[in-house]
Amino acid sequence: MSRLDRHARAVPSGPVTQPQVENPVMEALSGEGAAVWIIGAPGAGATALARTAAARLGRSCAQVRLLGCESADDIVLALGHAAGAIPAGDEGALGNVLRSRDNALVLLDEADVPGIEEVWGALRTLAPRLRWLFTGYRCPLPEDQVRVLRLGGGEPVIAPLVPNPELDLLALLPAGLPARGEVPAALLAVDGARRALRRGVLSSRVGRVEGQVGALSMRLALRYEGLLEVAQGGPFPAGLSHQDLLAMRFIAERSPDVALACQAAAVAGRLCSSWGQPQVGRALLDAALRRHPQAPPAGRAVILAAQAEGSVLIGDLDDAHEIATARWASPPKGGR
Repeated sequence: MSRLDRHARAVPSGPVTQPQVENPVMEALSGEGAAVWIIGAPGAGATALARTAAARLGRSCAQVRLLGCESADDIVLALGHAAGAIPAGDEGALGNVLRSRDNALVLLDEADVPGIEEVWGALRTLAPRLRWLFTGYRCPLPEDQVRVLRLGGGEPVIAPLVPNPELDLLALLPAGLPARGEVPAALLAVDGARRALRRGVLSSRVGRVEGQVGALSMRLALRYEGLLEVAQGGPFPAGLSHQDLLAMRFIAERSPDVALACQAAAVAGRLCSSWGQPQVGRALLDAALRRHPQAPPAGRAVILAAQAEGSVLIGDLDDAHEIATARWASPPKGGR
């Protein structure tokens, strides 16, 4: 039994102080290529502990929250933005950046998302000396390759919730978006100083508010009016990140306004293409056309224009010409 494991079993259930667990994390990250996963429910202090350890090590080259990522491509894009890779969504470009920061530390917060094992395996090969620090409710990585520390027995430390559909709807927001507005106090964990957003229990309450997600997507679209305006082309606003892409996907999939959904899909597709993931962008755009076979001509046109732009970016001019021709063709039967 390792010293870290012995220490983890000694951590009491309930909130813990950082000195109880910080030193074992530091020791576990002392070697090249080391990886530590801190398991903790919302409010247990895993994120705060991880950030403190990263600051003490002084080796951090990228820190990113992965909540809301749904695939390996999403993770690469999120980490690429944090690390400064160009293009952000290209795994090879990300690997080159990480390898250039030899022996540095990558902190992935709320990392128990689909695709994490695939991405971590690939990046470990590209940059074998990097140190990795993860947090999450569970560890999906092989425990013979990652040192696992559990905080508070993995039990949630969550503030009582006020029954309120408005709060329930926030469960469906993409990662990080509540930071764009006021976060209701009932959504925060017990520790007011950290003001960590709760998670876990929200998912069990989502089912009864699914019928209201359309209204939520419309409210969210109001916060993104400037970004939605570039659906037909033009430069993107500065400072965008993977969280903004998640927002566009959310609006595209949930909005009851078909024209708005098409705009959001076009923006999402253009973002993916410009960030080095043209295949992902094309899949998003194809899905939007299937989702809205009777989309108005203007909505269909912005999606096809985004498809053509993606084809140009990868040098497939024949495909771009074919799409441009289809843009002016009649919409499917029943279209407006």
